[in-house]
Amino acid sequence: MAAPVDTIKEVKDGVVSRTLDRSTIRYALTPQCFQYELLRRAYEEIDVLDVSLTDEASVVERIGAKIVTIEGSPSNIKITRPEDLGIAEALIKEGA
Repeated sequence: MAAPVDTIKEVKDGVVSRTLDRSTIRYALTPQCFQYELLRRAYEEIDVLDVSLTDEASVVERIGAKIVTIEGSPSNIKITRPEDLGIAEALIKEGA
């Protein structure tokens, strides 16, 4: 997991309700690792159509399991949008 460098706002109905404390939040990076039996049990116990479950960690969290973090690298980016490819190419050229 990597600490965010951006200011993160909580927004409700288009209005900022608070600023989150960056020292207590992290970006969830991939890959995420769990013991197979724990992850399998979690998927068996939750509603897999629940859109609030955005990654494996949220699935395991939902069943109340303890999740620990490992510090990640900001260069471990997710390719989601077309502009992410340019960022990835630049990181590769830099040798990151």
